Amino acid sequence: MKRWLVCALCLTVLAACAAEALAAPISAVGRKNFERARRAEQRGAFDEARAAYAKAAEALGQYVASIDSHDGDPFSSDLIMLGMSLYKSGRYDQTAQVCDRVAGKDPDVFEAFVYGGLARLRLGRTGEALDLWKRFPLSRRQMFLTDAMHAQSRALERGETDAASAIREVEAAVLHQDAWNLSHAKGVNLPWPDLCSGAFWWRSADSPCDSSPDPVGGVAW
Repeated sequence: MKRWLVCALCLTVLAACAAEALAAPISAVGRKNFERARRAEQRGAFDEARAAYAKAAEALGQYVASIDSHDGDPFSSDLIMLGMSLYKSGRYDQTAQVCDRVAGKDPDVFEAFVYGGLARLRLGRTGEALDLWKRFPLSRRQMFLTDAMHAQSRALERGETDAASAIREVEAAVLHQDAWNLSHAKGVNLPWPDLCSGAFWWRSADSPCDSSPDPVGGVAW
């Protein structure tokens, strides 16, 4: 009887270990939910997208916190996926903090200025939002997005619109720019990080076409 109990206990422990081994790492959970959210958003399934973004924000937040706790340096791509997911799930104060971190670390990541500005508008910090939008790297050539940010910045400065209207216009421009980028990616000479095999794959594709590395930090992307 004792031998049977010992064997049963061993099997239980082995099963638990196997389940843990098969579980996806938290970074993969976050990235996959971000991908699901992007696809849902492109279909116009915004409730589904919001739920997936919330899951992505939770998982990526845990992942970044784990790297930070070991004095690591998270990828800029993971940080901005976190920032975008936080914004899309309504966590604006955290969005602003993460986007500030990305903008300071890698000012070529244009999403940090877009979402950092939007988050600040939602928080009632209009001046800070406009300052961020003015720092958008124009070399990125996001024409619909930059036109919208410039127009809404001017309108806000002149008192010709309010924050809620500016947010709607820029958010609509984000969706328009995303759709245009995806439909015109072929034949365009994109920088490596923006390709589907790169760290910022969502700029040209609806999903990554190659697995991204999962470092403990210290790399440019």
